[in-house]
Amino acid sequence: MPDRSWLNRYEAIRRQLDAVTDFARYFTEPTIGAVSVDVLSLGDLHLPTGRIIACDPMTELEDAQPYMRTVPPGVYPVQA
Repeated sequence: MPDRSWLNRYEAIRRQLDAVTDFARYFTEPTIGAVSVDVLSLGDLHLPTGRIIACDPMTELEDAQPYMRTVPPGVYPVQA
């Protein structure tokens, strides 16, 4: 897992990495260009600690480390 110095460097340039396209609108507009968009609710994601680990589902999570950033503990709706 990266150390805190990496996070400090990232914070310094973070805004330069923002996407030009507003991808959030893909979940609020019924069409994107000429293509109809459907949003599927997948249920809730429960994050009791706010720590997130993500990986290939075919690997073991036993030694996995959480991301350096966390979210407030809680329940979050998941949509695709």
